[in-house]
Amino acid sequence: MERKSIFVLLLISLFSIFFIVSCSKGENAGKKQNVKKPVQKKVEQEVNYNEMVFVPAGECIIGGPADDPVTKYSSPPHKVYLKSFWIDKYEVTFEQYLKFVADTGYLSEGNWRNYYAEGKELHPVFNVTLKDAKAYAKWAKKRLPTNEEWEKAASWDPDKKEKRRYPWGNTWKDNASNTAEAGMSTLVDIGKFKGDVSFYGVHDMLGNVFEWTDSIYKRYKGCKFRDKNYYKKLIVVKGANCYIQGKVFNLAARSCFAKNYLGGIGFRCVRDATPEEDAAHGVKPEENKK
Repeated sequence: MERKSIFVLLLISLFSIFFIVSCSKGENAGKKQNVKKPVQKKVEQEVNYNEMVFVPAGECIIGGPADDPVTKYSSPPHKVYLKSFWIDKYEVTFEQYLKFVADTGYLSEGNWRNYYAEGKELHPVFNVTLKDAKAYAKWAKKRLPTNEEWEKAASWDPDKKEKRRYPWGNTWKDNASNTAEAGMSTLVDIGKFKGDVSFYGVHDMLGNVFEWTDSIYKRYKGCKFRDKNYYKKLIVVKGANCYIQGKVFNLAARSCFAKNYLGGIGFRCVRDATPEEDAAHGVKPEENKK
């Protein structure tokens, strides 16, 4: 199939989730969220969803090739230097978000509660707005990742000094991630797809759900293509999901949506590393001052 046709199919897959998981925006806004803390029942939890992984300071490559229709608007590849940070090993789950709402009484903008049911505690929460995601991050004493932080954690291989197309490398592997090729067309527990793991040990950055960042969608310096969405205060959303053809995807790709958009978007959090944590991981003080 020609690349143009593949890109068209990618776009069709991208928009299909919007009609499947989206309800009218703001359906629950302004309504009191009488959420009780989750019942402490026995759930087979094979993962620690509170775990974070360390990404040391250093240079990496952000952006993808101009000749790839998936990354043409996120081209060219360019070097950036990032300070050390910690990133959630997994996407934030329904159970975690329920605990947040129960503890704070937060009034959600999104209609994520319409999609929660018993047995989905460890599914990633979705249909949350940017404000909803930031509120959770603040409660958890974290923040949302920038586009660059998310992309580095997902695709950078510091040993080989090269960028990966997929979390595990540059060669596609069937059934490695919860993308359309898996044939499930539904969310699964975080960490279920053991192949969807980056160099740093971050899970599910290709499949499952789209993820919010805290970056405005802007043109990269040197990009030869014009996108009408540049500089419209739209927010960068990263990763693919269970409806997207992962094989033709690239972790350098960026989607962009309004802050109050729902459409199946979830998130994970980051936090800055402390000097003590840097020292414990062999990062010198001067490396975090660039």
